[in-house]
Amino acid sequence: MHSERGPYLSVEDYLASELTAEVKHEYADGRAFAMTGTSKDHNLITLNLAAAMRTPARADGCQVYVADLKVRIDKVFYYPDVIVECGDAPGESHVVHSPCLVVEVLSHSTEAIDRGEKFLNYRKLPSLLGYLLVSQTRRQVELFRRVGTSEIWQLETFIESGSVGLPCPNYSLSLDEIYAEVGLENAV
Repeated sequence: MHSERGPYLSVEDYLASELTAEVKHEYADGRAFAMTGTSKDHNLITLNLAAAMRTPARADGCQVYVADLKVRIDKVFYYPDVIVECGDAPGESHVVHSPCLVVEVLSHSTEAIDRGEKFLNYRKLPSLLGYLLVSQTRRQVELFRRVGTSEIWQLETFIESGSVGLPCPNYSLSLDEIYAEVGLENAV
């Protein structure tokens, strides 16, 4: 979740400051944006997603990361809730360059950014096969799936029940798995 804009920073200064920062910051257009905390439901959904995808991802030669790793798109850095990356990745310990799946758990304060700015930037990544948006206020999941190697994205929406066939890892994730133990009445 974004809060205030900081002063102008170079990419190098941003990356150096993030190594010791007490609060995570996303970065775009030379500005760092402080991230705020998440709700219990947001955290449970993120954990459920990562736990469900971990074994199938490993079987596909992929790794699942949560929350504290950045995705880099040129001079833009975001902290998605869940990232799946496959194959040999560059050796940076805090940055993912070639995710095949990015997951954002939506909140009132970030939904517009997740659907707009972030999706526009994530689509620039040739490795990205899917962008998963997960509501924490109702049982609804949206998967934007790249069509082949094109710049065309197909939207699949799942409401209340069903299974989401992920492009990466090769796994069908049920809404029951995603929303296990989640009480939607207190979502923020």
